[in-house]
Amino acid sequence: MNHSWRRRDIRLSTKGRVYCAAVRSVLRYGSETWPVRVEDIRR
Repeated sequence: MNHSWRRRDIRLSTKGRVYCAAVRSVLRYGSETWPVRVEDIRR
C-alpha cells in the first residue's frame, strides 16, 4: 500500500477515499475493545 500513495497516476480523491475507508474500518474495529468509563456512559 505504501507504493500506492506515491503513484501520481492515481487521483488524490481516490487516495483520500481509500484512506478514509481504511482508517474508519480500523477505528471501528478498535473501538470495540476500548474500555467504557462511567463518564462516557453519562454523556
